[in-house]
Amino acid sequence: MLKTRKINKSPQRPGVYFFQNKKGEIIYIGKAKNLRARLYSHFKKIGVKPLTKETVEINWQETESDIDALILEAKLIKEKQPKYNVRLRDDKQYFYVAVTQDNFPKIFITHQKDIRCPKDIGCPKYLGPFTDGAALKTTLKLLRRIFPYCACKSRHPRPCVQSQLGLCFGICCSKPAGYKAFRKPGAFGKPNARQYQKNIKAIVEILTGQRKTLLKKLQKEMVVEAKKENFEKAAKLREEIFSLEKIFKHQKTIEKETGIENEKALIELKKLFGFKKIPERIEGYDVSNLGGKNAVGSMIVFTNSQADKKEYKRFLIKTKQTPNLPCRQAGDTAMLKEVLSRRLKHWEWPEPDLIIVDGGKAQLNAALKIKTTNQKYKNIKIAALAKRNEELYIEDGRIVKLENLPAPLDNFLRQIRDEAHRFALNYYKLKRKRDLFLKN
Repeated sequence: MLKTRKINKSPQRPGVYFFQNKKGEIIYIGKAKNLRARLYSHFKKIGVKPLTKETVEINWQETESDIDALILEAKLIKEKQPKYNVRLRDDKQYFYVAVTQDNFPKIFITHQKDIRCPKDIGCPKYLGPFTDGAALKTTLKLLRRIFPYCACKSRHPRPCVQSQLGLCFGICCSKPAGYKAFRKPGAFGKPNARQYQKNIKAIVEILTGQRKTLLKKLQKEMVVEAKKENFEKAAKLREEIFSLEKIFKHQKTIEKETGIENEKALIELKKLFGFKKIPERIEGYDVSNLGGKNAVGSMIVFTNSQADKKEYKRFLIKTKQTPNLPCRQAGDTAMLKEVLSRRLKHWEWPEPDLIIVDGGKAQLNAALKIKTTNQKYKNIKIAALAKRNEELYIEDGRIVKLENLPAPLDNFLRQIRDEAHRFALNYYKLKRKRDLFLKN
């Protein structure tokens, strides 16, 4: 009861949250785009887990954006070493940003710290751990636009596309004997080790939570260059400052606008399905395969209108896969049945208010058959979203064109379907790569 009251006071904003035990020790640190939604997802689960059982106090710290939350979480986990975060690290679920120690450092994302280091340059510097790989990749992609660096794995004689776009110094676009002579420099001209290392240092400072310090440093440098009448260099520094501020502020604005639209969508969803209250948890499902091979299923979750990626699940289809079925649809519905059947056996997972499956009437009927086998889940609403005709099939027999729905709800439903499809497809590709690797 105490925890529920505390969660009710939490903001629906990005931030980092802390679980503490009765001794006041921080036992877990997590990040969230929506703090309240994420905290509810922890304590709404049926059954008592060691983490929630041991937690007696909940606190949080708001951030300006999800990127800030990602960086702050990594910094605090490294500093506080909460025991449940350390256990998760043993499962290799965390990400690190590795920065090599040579004259022109490379930056890459990895799961593990490599202890076998080259003698000439030594071990990379590792930043992290980070919990969200997708958010980390997006952050590095945005930072690279301001502070270019080389990401090519090997050298090549022709200028790379990244060099032409101004995202790379062109260090990789040559075959030199060393770093001193370059046969074919990229779009930046002859690579400048000092400027390159300055860019790498800036990225490291941002990823270690020193963004404000970096901004102050860049502002002072801009003033100095302006006084020296180096206006071109001062203008470049001003552009870097503006772009860096824009990354964080722009993301905050997008998240806010998306959140508002999704909240409107939930109100419309309540009317459409006749819910007594605003639905809190919505699950989306899809299956992915090629001719019945490497079949997989996905479950994505939206909690209080926000994608709750830590709740996502992947399913490796165990149903006998026969690519020569007379009807491909029959195979897909059988796989969907398996995924839903296995999901509903997990009583410890939170119960959804609404399940949306990818497909039409056949997929809807398959989902309804699974629901009727367990009366415990009789209150769950089910619908199918057909991509071909952009129609929503509802279990009461209604078929609604998406274009006839209010814009926020139309966009929200497409968002759920597309996210389920993306998650399933990514797992299928991963499974296929693994199988090809084992065969070879």
